[in-house]
Amino acid sequence: MKKLIHFFFVFTLFACNSDSTIDNEAQKSLFTLLSSNETGVTFTNTSIETPERNGGHYDYFYNGSGVAIVDINNDGLADVFFAGNDTPNKLYLNKGDFKFQDISSSAGIESNNWATGVSIVDINEDGWMDIYVCNSGPTVDDNLLANQLYINNRDLTFKEMGAKYGINDTSYSSQATFFDMDKDGDLDLFVMNHSSINYEKDVHKWEEVLLNKPKRIREKSYSTLYRNNGNGTFEDVTKESGLYRPGFGLGVAVSDFDENGFLDIYVANDYFIPDFMFFNQGDGTFIEDIESKVTHSSFFSMGCDAADINNDGLVDLAVVDMTPPDHFRNKTLMESMDVNKFRYLTNYKGYVPQFMYNTFNLNRSKGNFSEIGHFLGIAETDWSWAALLVDFDNNSWKDLMVTNGFKRDTRNRDWMNELSIRYENEGVSAAVLYDQLQKTNSTPIANYVFKNKGNLKFDDASKDWGFNELSFSQGAAYGDLDNDGDLDVVINNLESEAFVYRNNATDWKNNHYIQFVLSDGNNTNSVMHSKIKIFTDNKEQLVEYSFARGYLSSMHRLAHFGLGSIDEIERVEILWLDGTKTIINNPEIDKKHYIDKKTYQNFIAEKENINVQYPFMDVSRGIGISGFKHKENKFDDYKTEVLLPHKQSTLGPSIAVGDINGDGNEDFYVGGAKGQAGQIYIQDTKRGFVVSRQNTFINDQGFEDLGALFFDADSDGDLDLYVASGGGGDFKDDELLLQDRLYLNSGQGQFKRSIQSLPDIKSSTATITANDWDKDGDLDLFVGGRTKPGEYPLPPDSYLLENKNGIFKDVTHNIAPQLKNAGMITSSCWSDIDNDGREDLIVVGEWMPIMAFLNTTEGFENASEQLGLSDDVGWFYSINKGDFDNDGDEDFIVGNLGLNNKFQPTNKKPLHVYSNDFDENGTLDIVLSKSYNGNLVPLRGKECSTEQMPFISEKFPLFSDFASSNMVDIFGTENLNSALHYSATNFASIYIENKGEKTLKMTELLREAQFSPIIDSVIWDFDDDGNLDLVIGGNIYNTEIETPSYDAGKGLFLKGNGDGTFTTDLKIDDSGLFMPENVKNLELLFILKEKRPAILVANNNSILNLFAWTK
Repeated sequence: MKKLIHFFFVFTLFACNSDSTIDNEAQKSLFTLLSSNETGVTFTNTSIETPERNGGHYDYFYNGSGVAIVDINNDGLADVFFAGNDTPNKLYLNKGDFKFQDISSSAGIESNNWATGVSIVDINEDGWMDIYVCNSGPTVDDNLLANQLYINNRDLTFKEMGAKYGINDTSYSSQATFFDMDKDGDLDLFVMNHSSINYEKDVHKWEEVLLNKPKRIREKSYSTLYRNNGNGTFEDVTKESGLYRPGFGLGVAVSDFDENGFLDIYVANDYFIPDFMFFNQGDGTFIEDIESKVTHSSFFSMGCDAADINNDGLVDLAVVDMTPPDHFRNKTLMESMDVNKFRYLTNYKGYVPQFMYNTFNLNRSKGNFSEIGHFLGIAETDWSWAALLVDFDNNSWKDLMVTNGFKRDTRNRDWMNELSIRYENEGVSAAVLYDQLQKTNSTPIANYVFKNKGNLKFDDASKDWGFNELSFSQGAAYGDLDNDGDLDVVINNLESEAFVYRNNATDWKNNHYIQFVLSDGNNTNSVMHSKIKIFTDNKEQLVEYSFARGYLSSMHRLAHFGLGSIDEIERVEILWLDGTKTIINNPEIDKKHYIDKKTYQNFIAEKENINVQYPFMDVSRGIGISGFKHKENKFDDYKTEVLLPHKQSTLGPSIAVGDINGDGNEDFYVGGAKGQAGQIYIQDTKRGFVVSRQNTFINDQGFEDLGALFFDADSDGDLDLYVASGGGGDFKDDELLLQDRLYLNSGQGQFKRSIQSLPDIKSSTATITANDWDKDGDLDLFVGGRTKPGEYPLPPDSYLLENKNGIFKDVTHNIAPQLKNAGMITSSCWSDIDNDGREDLIVVGEWMPIMAFLNTTEGFENASEQLGLSDDVGWFYSINKGDFDNDGDEDFIVGNLGLNNKFQPTNKKPLHVYSNDFDENGTLDIVLSKSYNGNLVPLRGKECSTEQMPFISEKFPLFSDFASSNMVDIFGTENLNSALHYSATNFASIYIENKGEKTLKMTELLREAQFSPIIDSVIWDFDDDGNLDLVIGGNIYNTEIETPSYDAGKGLFLKGNGDGTFTTDLKIDDSGLFMPENVKNLELLFILKEKRPAILVANNNSILNLFAWTK
């Protein structure tokens, strides 16, 4: 009965049958769904429920099974094997023209086991493919759990010999993959197993409960690594290899992610265990170190695939989760993220952060990934299983297919609450659970396919390509079933007939293709995981020769390349796993090539030059700055502002650069967090940077530094220091610590705070820019208000400070009243936009348009609308200027949140924020909102909204009531009308070209620059070609826990072309820049005797980095 109490499970759906006729519309689609009457494929997977055998007893009762496409009789036609749960496995022989014959019974592959994954291998190297089947299910019987190895007898029959080979694993197995882990020429075996959440639902106790299980039971939760002994047997080497750890493995991908020459293992784990990334050390051991390569992962990870989607020669990684894109389904089926659980997993356990979205990790070289699922538009595909990356339309770019569906909506929050009430009233029993299961919704979902258009653009082509049928689809495989040069698809469905899709690409597209089948004499094992590259017109494509992919399935053994309209291939390079390489020039296209390694001359592949000089080099450790680490004070913004979109207490540190002691070398100041003194670093060309410890900063360590600027405040010829004070809700009731500070320079780099120089400042400020706007010969200041602590998103005060002989007066109200409460300003700059000889002020911020205030003789005039800037409202974080098109005036780089976010606002569908005391308890409440079916609805769910505003749960007792209500229903027209209301329309970072005559043209920056927020940028002609270049950086790690961190930034060098355009390369290896942390400030700094340009990087709660230009 305890298992019933811990019943956890999942979504539901109901499948249609596939016996449909092909109409005219289907004929136009890329895929045609063939009926079982046409194909003879009638396989239907089932999971038969009883009161004592259902999803309450076995976590993965509705997870379905896999499928394999394999030529079992070497006749050149790919056959199909289906794994079944409560349905016996089936094998269909391909008779040609999409006609299949069921030979399951005579082949000897049917069993009573609960089959999950299927893998293909020629395990005895006789040239005939064998079948390895993983088993699991609602049983503790080792005979039923034992994995099975079906040896091909070469006569359409098979013999089960798993025990003889020593790989009849009796764990709860999901999938297996054969790969050569030690490069000895034979295939080893990784069996991915899964544990049970029913052991203990509480994440704090689950591991303890598991460890107290008997060893025989406990070890069923651990995956197994078998080493091939080379004599027809395998040996369990899990413990000594470093893979011995429990998990909930549902997806596995094998590739050399870190490019060290040895194959690594990625395991996609369900539930709260993070995905594993096991890096092969080349000595028989692996190290799990996902945190070093991936910034966050999916939470309920399902299937996965690894392939190169942007044709840069690097293997990327897709993992699917279970978040519905539909608002109603999302708000009724998805559980709110538990704050305490999230912190326990990330802070106490040290796990990589996990979010309930599909993830797509783009490889930036050496396995350093940027997660860009939302950027690509593929992050939400409902309860998903298989993720497959392959070129379906032969346009030379790999598409993404995702299967969907869950038999029962057991994650419906109202259903779960009803079950709890029944348990309380009727007692916990199998009968109650079984009866309640029959009341769940069963909602079939269509599968997805996303067309890759190149340039990191994916379009949802599901309907256009013929993926219209609703189903509970799990395992899927692709292969060229009719040998026509395109890839067909077979999908294993639960409770309905399998799908067989014919691909029509070669019939109605003009795209070409080429295919390769590899061997090494009669050996097809040693060629596995070889890398095949084709080169055409300065472009390249990569396909890895590996076939256990997606979810529980195996693909057709061929390497397929779509070519688009290209009709000639310059060369093919095959990098074999042993380190040798074969080159084939001008192979014939529109053909399948059989490549026997032994018949080609092979070369030793060139090793990477480890002494290569990159344009930038990280010199942080050897130059004297490694002793500083920003130490953020602990404060929970969400304790009082539950619905805050991202923390406001982690916005520092800031940096100021300047020659403070007059020796000709640039020094810098780095700000501290609350309770940490800022520090001055003096540059010595021989010793690097030396800390100048000064009591004035130690005395002021109670402040938090959000901005800093060196400028000559008192016109005495040396640089003084202005520091902007600020912070989050921890400063709400302490206005004294919001007072900005001015430190006057003695002339030798020693500073003393001037108390009387500044007016009272009550805002949390950040940006400071100096300009002699009144033309009186001294420098005046603009100081931007960043936040009102604890009252997001209320606009703070900003300040124009006029310099009166070193005393600064607040003149904002007199000369720029519209600037006073312009918004949450993050950055500013001065530039003469209208070419009148007076520099104008441009400011940007959160929930703001780009605002331009023209400097006139009467004061500052808001000309934002006149200049065409007011339509695009974003979360802007930086603005910097430079003449990028060499026309003599200044253009602008405006850093925004970027396009890799879950909100994706547009002018037609903005992102809204409302702030009001909706529950009348004396505190402001924040509500984010977007449009759904023509009405505004809240973005956050019922649980977290209730935590902020308790009346919501009383007004809407059912989750379905809340999900079907709009903003007016929930909050009322009067409350919404009286609320502070902003709307954001564009999160793209922007290049603004100054075309003269008060004309500004806005253009989105390169797509590669949109992965993460541009918190700051540095502008300089680094390569001395006469054109300004750009370095961008930034991440926001401190989002609320239901929003994935904006953490895909690694730093990026954009080479200026001199016409306002840029070129870039995403590979970290090509630039040498690597800024993966919570970057908050970049500053240009010239170092050493030759005044080499360098970029100083300030990271929140971390060390400084310094990247020097080496060319």
